[in-house]
Amino acid sequence: MLSCVPNRTDDENTALCTMFSNFFIDKICALKRAITAEVATLSTPFPTDAQFVGEPFDAIPTVTVIKVTKIITSMSAKSSPLDFVMTSVIKSCVMVFADLIARLANLSFSQGVCPICYCNPTSQKTYSRRSKPGQLSSDFES
Repeated sequence: MLSCVPNRTDDENTALCTMFSNFFIDKICALKRAITAEVATLSTPFPTDAQFVGEPFDAIPTVTVIKVTKIITSMSAKSSPLDFVMTSVIKSCVMVFADLIARLANLSFSQGVCPICYCNPTSQKTYSRRSKPGQLSSDFES
C-alpha cells in the first residue's frame, strides 16, 4: 500500500501509519472487551492448575549402600572412553564403590552441594571412525 503511491510525503505516510495503527488497536480493544464480557457470563470459572495432594517433598531419603549395590549390579558392563573409572572395575569392587557412592550422595544431599572436584566433567578428545590418530579432523567428539 505504501509502495503503490511513491509520491507520498513523510507527513502523509505518518498519517497513514497512524490510521492503520489506530484501526488495529481499536480491533484488539474490542476483542478484549468481548472476551471479558463472555468470561463474565460463564457459570464455572476457568480451570486452574491442579493442586498438589500428598506429603511435601522436604527431605531426601538417605541413600543406602544396599540401594547403590542393587543399581551397580544391575548396570550394563559396557564402558565409555570418557568414564573416569571403567564399569567393569566398579562392578568387580561393588562393595567399595557402593559405600563411596552412598557416602558422597548423602553428603551432597545434606550439604546441598556436590564437591567441586566432581562438578567439572573431564573431557578427552576421541577420534571418530572416519579419522585416524594423527590426522586433523573436524570429526572430534568430546
